[in-house]
Amino acid sequence: MEKATGVLERLLGEMNPSQDMALKACFYEERFQHLIEEQRNKIGEHQNQIIAKYYQDGIVLERQGDLVGAKFQYDHYIKARPQHPHGYVGLASLAIKKGDWEEANNQCLNAQKHDSNFPRLHHCIGLIYHQSGKFEEALNALQKAMDLEPSQREFSEDKLRIERILLQSMHERINHHIQEAERFIRVKQFTAAHQVLSHVHQAWQSRIEQHVYQDKFFHQVEKLLKQVEQEQKSSIEKRVEG
Repeated sequence: MEKATGVLERLLGEMNPSQDMALKACFYEERFQHLIEEQRNKIGEHQNQIIAKYYQDGIVLERQGDLVGAKFQYDHYIKARPQHPHGYVGLASLAIKKGDWEEANNQCLNAQKHDSNFPRLHHCIGLIYHQSGKFEEALNALQKAMDLEPSQREFSEDKLRIERILLQSMHERINHHIQEAERFIRVKQFTAAHQVLSHVHQAWQSRIEQHVYQDKFFHQVEKLLKQVEQEQKSSIEKRVEG
């Protein structure tokens, strides 16, 4: 170590003034570049905070009902971060509130190009499916939004609301088939009644179980199905005895 230090001191001592100035210039240039890089990083962090605030302010204004102000913020975000999904999803959400479903769908497609796993994107897709009457697709999309961001209460509330609508739709359709089967039973057309009830049972069983509801209509279908099967069995036995 002492030998190396001595060699270095000898070399520095042999330098002429111009060489000494060049060495100092290199040192200060390196330090200056380091300071520039530090400032550049600080500016970048500050800029990111400003851009993120565009999106955050857009959400706040949207929830307050200021759709014009929210659109202004989302547009600014897109200009600054066109490769991110946030701004497009914000515009999709505004379009949904206005009832412009075509625009909502277009903005969701724009967002999907950049990040197909953005939670709020799937929330918007779920609402679009719901509007078009595709309840099960809507529930699947909302479930994905919840899986990606479990803490977002808005996602779970909308999913529960659509589940109730879907269940009501199931009730109406199942009840229609029950009434049809009962008409067949009254005129002793048990084979036709059995066909109707079997179709309902097969078509709706998995859906009812999927939504974990104690469904009175579905249980009524099962009860009627057993009744029809018993009537068919009794009818066959009577014909055999005769």
